Amino acid sequence: LNFIPFKEYANVRLVCRRMNEIASGRLNSTFQLLQNKMLARFQTIKGQMPRRESARRNHPLSRECDIIETLHMRLTLLQMTFGKHIERKHICFFPGEILDEILHILRYIHSTNPPLGRAYKVTDELFDLSSMAMEYFKEYIEPSLPEITYFGTDFLDFTPPFASPLKKVSRTGGME
Repeated sequence: LNFIPFKEYANVRLVCRRMNEIASGRLNSTFQLLQNKMLARFQTIKGQMPRRESARRNHPLSRECDIIETLHMRLTLLQMTFGKHIERKHICFFPGEILDEILHILRYIHSTNPPLGRAYKVTDELFDLSSMAMEYFKEYIEPSLPEITYFGTDFLDFTPPFASPLKKVSRTGGME
């Protein structure tokens, strides 16, 4: 499985349960790995950049910074869309083509001598793929998944510790 593109993992997952478990685990772990890698790289580059905007625009790392920031942003959006369901094992990270595109962009950054292409040109395909994946998820997959409650039922039964305005509270804390 190490030698096939992540896009093909969708087909491999259909073979049997064991292949589904292996491919799903690899998709999820690669998604998590790339999120961590992009965050670390973004923070590293940001630390090397000047603070002034005018100096940042002309800095040799400015285009790489823009590209890495875009990768980080798209991965964060995908995490916000799929993350809770992935954590609860309702789904795995299914758009493997996005992982392939991110790895392609990282190879481009590594193999190209500065100046790199403009961020919007380099990440255009990733933007389209991630947008389509999020739309597809919201429209076709999410409605069939179990509801995620963000607050427990004890939150809904919350009664405020304040006395009602009709009752007067004494200085010792008791009701009068």
